[in-house]
Parts: sequence; structure tokens; C-alpha cells
Amino acid sequence: ENYDTLKQKVEDTKFQKGLGDVEIGAKYALSTVQAPWFEGVPFYTSVAAGVRLNSSNYSKAIKDGEKPVGRGTTDLGIRLNADYEPLNGVQLQVENQSEVMLVKGKTYVGTSEVDYARDGMRQVGYTKLVLAPGTWIPSADFLLLNARYNWDNDAATKTDGVKSTGPAVVGRTMQFGLGFDGLKLKLPVQLDYDRVMAAKSRNVANAFDANVVTLKLFYKF
Repeated sequence: ENYDTLKQKVEDTKFQKGLGDVEIGAKYALSTVQAPWFEGVPFYTSVAAGVRLNSSNYSKAIKDGEKPVGRGTTDLGIRLNADYEPLNGVQLQVENQSEVMLVKGKTYVGTSEVDYARDGMRQVGYTKLVLAPGTWIPSADFLLLNARYNWDNDAATKTDGVKSTGPAVVGRTMQFGLGFDGLKLKLPVQLDYDRVMAAKSRNVANAFDANVVTLKLFYKF
């Protein structure tokens, strides 16, 4: 398919609205600034575990010809995080989450509702470089810069017990971001801008560049 055809497919895609998958989990710090693995070495780690509930009504989205906001199954995830600060104001972060299906869901093939499952383990995560200019320029203490490389090696899928014949989804993206922390200026707001760019991927339904803006408002009570 040529570029114009693929572009039109993306523009014509209808996205599901409403509640997505609900995630419930807990995180435990293995090492912190107060209690590092090795004295004087700024290396910090944590582990987390949780469940993603199939709460997005995935099968209805497929039936209606929409791109679902959820994954269609109930999954267990184990996440590992590691942060290292080689210099003041510079931090390297790595995160990887391993996921396996706990409970299968439903999807539609034509007009028939059938079982939907995932076969194998998903690995999703990123490596990230964060710069805090305020370390060297105090007046810029409210800014954060970051560059990030994301990966998503998904598990194969099964429809009505039949494993998909196509390759599993492999996604890669690069992103560069700028963050504004109003709390440092005694303002109850945080604003992040990220430019996300699709990298080499396989069997991805929609791979495109995007501008992502995240606004957080705070209220003290």
C-alpha cells in the first residue's frame, strides 16, 4: 500500500471512547536516595506488580469497527525500574514490564463473538535520559528536558483458540520532551510536551508521529 492509502486509513480510523483498562498495583523501592545499594553510588531500583483489568468493553469496540482503548484481556504485570545519576542534573532511567494473560476476553469475527486470548509474554518499557537545567541555571529550576526510546514486544494472539498466523506486534518509538513544573514557582500546575516519532516496527495497526500534551492541575485541601 502506498503512503496516501495508509494515511487515509489512519484518518478514517474511529477510536473507542469511554473507560479504558483499569490498572491496580503496588510498588516497592529496593534502593533509595536515603538507602542506596552502595554508599555514594546514586543508583536506585524498584519493583512493582499489578493487574490490568479488562474494563474497556473491547469486544464492543471491535464489533463497532472502532480501535479499542484496551487490550481485551486481564493481564498480570511485573515491572522493574532502575535510575542512575552519573552527574547532578543528569539521570538515566530504564523501565521494563513483563506481562502475561490471566483471563481471556472476547472479540468479534464478523457477527460472531468468540474468545480472545494472548499466548506468551509481552515486554514493554523504555530507556530515558532526563536533564534538569536548574542544576546549573537556578532560574530554570522549573524546566525538565528528556529523550526517550520506547519498545513494545507483544505476545501473539489467539482468536477462538486459533493462534494468529501473522507475527506478533513489535513497536518502537522515539520521543523528546519538555516539562514545566509550576510547583517550583508555587503554581498548582504541571505541563509536559512530548514529540513522539514512530521508529522501526512490525505488524503495528497504526504507527505515526504525534504531539502529546499532558496537563496536571493540583488542589490542596
